[in-house]
Amino acid sequence: MPIGHKLKTTVILMPLANKEYSFEFPGGVERYRLQLRDRTKTLHLSTEQGAVGVSYLLTASALAIGTTKPNVANGACTVFIGGEEVSIAAVAAGTALSGDDVPQDKYGAWAIDVTAGDVKSITPAADNATGYDTAEEAIAAIPAVALDKTRLGVVTAISDTGVFDPGTTDLDAAAVTDTYTDADLKTASDFPYMTMSPGMGLNEDFIFFTQKNSDKTLYFSSPTAGQKVEILYWTGTRREY
Repeated sequence: MPIGHKLKTTVILMPLANKEYSFEFPGGVERYRLQLRDRTKTLHLSTEQGAVGVSYLLTASALAIGTTKPNVANGACTVFIGGEEVSIAAVAAGTALSGDDVPQDKYGAWAIDVTAGDVKSITPAADNATGYDTAEEAIAAIPAVALDKTRLGVVTAISDTGVFDPGTTDLDAAAVTDTYTDADLKTASDFPYMTMSPGMGLNEDFIFFTQKNSDKTLYFSSPTAGQKVEILYWTGTRREY
């Protein structure tokens, strides 16, 4: 006689926002269903690790020297952050660079990041105080963007007459060589995950079918801390009558 379906349920708490969590199914799972316990928040679901909790630039940020010369201007652009597309306002005057002075004839680098609330901030390279021999080395030393921010791009600068004082030295000064690089443009298709919300049917009828009798790991996150995801899955084969 064929073995009937066996239903199992696992509830996983996601205490942190935009942090990746995972659940590995046992062998022999025929299908599964996901539910957010309160059914009011968005859930990011991925079949590959590292695909959730991402943020990226959708349209060019057009970084350039600000009308306030020590600052970096950005154009109006769109970013994906917190599970949504967010419009970022242009700032012609620019955002002031910050951090340590960079020694003469050495490169420094800074990232321009933004929150979903359109608050810009500067992330300097780790050791601008010592400086770097090449712009590429300086850029590589910029810390990764925070989970609650999107990177608009990076700036490098080098002065051949005295130190470069971020936020004070004019970026168009004769002694300064500076470059502006927008972050790479991405779309949702660049990331192997889907975003589910109540409007997409996060309810007891929302069922994903897996490949029969294969192992599978799910990766997921929520943009709101403290959410719970309920995973229901069936093992064995359907009972035949």
